[in-house]
Amino acid sequence: MRLARKITEQPGLAPYVAEELVPGRQVESDAEFEASIRRNGVSNLHPVGTCRMGADPAAVCDPRLKVNGIAGLRVVDASVMPSVPAGNTNAPTMHDRRKSRRHDPQTPARLNTRGGGA
Repeated sequence: MRLARKITEQPGLAPYVAEELVPGRQVESDAEFEASIRRNGVSNLHPVGTCRMGADPAAVCDPRLKVNGIAGLRVVDASVMPSVPAGNTNAPTMHDRRKSRRHDPQTPARLNTRGGGA
C-alpha cells in the first residue's frame, strides 16, 4: 500500500489522483495498514478451486475435466483451477473449454456462462 502511494504521488500520475479513499491518508503505521486490509480486503474477485482438477484422491475432477464418480459430467469453468492464477481467470477458462472439447466433441462449442445450457 505504501508502494501504491509512492506511485500515485509521481508527477506523471499525481494530477489525476483526487484523493486516497482506502485506507485513507490518515493510515500510516503497519498496524493501521493491517487493520485496514483485514477490514476492507476481499478475495472473491477470482474464485477458483471449488471443483479442483487433479490426479489425486482429493480432486473433484480428473485432468480431462470429468467429475470423479459421476458419469458424463464435466466441469468447465474456473472452479477446476487448483489455485488462483496470477491474472484474470477468463483466458485459462477458455483454454479449459477448448481442452474439454478436444476430449469430448459433444461439449458445446459455445458455453453459456450465465446458466441455462449451451
